[in-house]
Amino acid sequence: MSASKVLDLAERQGLLEPKVIGDLRRQVAESKFVVTPEALAKVLVDRGHLTPFQARHRVSTALAVSPDDIPEPQPQP
Repeated sequence: MSASKVLDLAERQGLLEPKVIGDLRRQVAESKFVVTPEALAKVLVDRGHLTPFQARHRVSTALAVSPDDIPEPQPQP
């Protein structure tokens, strides 16, 4: 499962600006590491683009599991 599915969901639902989507897609594509949906959700919460609830819901939808089974991303100070 790639992080792109989380971005696809957020984009279709109008939760992120097109520039943010484009920047994140580029960063994911250029990453030397596998970017998980959970890691992307944490970045989106940390940067204030999504609430923890919104992020968990996108990840759970992308992974097709219950939102309650996904740990809530914690914003970093």
